[in-house]
Amino acid sequence: MKVDRIISSPFLRAIQTIEPLAEKKNMKVEINRKLSERILSTKNLPDWFEKLEETFTDLQPEI
Repeated sequence: MKVDRIISSPFLRAIQTIEPLAEKKNMKVEINRKLSERILSTKNLPDWFEKLEETFTDLQPEI
């Protein structure tokens, strides 16, 4: 399988996991902040699943 790009979340554990492959392929690890874990809410949401789905379909939520 051909690897064109290597993209990682900004978390150290993710970067350290992929670094050996990047070095072997002589490629740079691209960091993408969108791959970070997110906090859905600090409150208990009865409709949490629907709210979670919205975070994947609405990529630019209102702030």
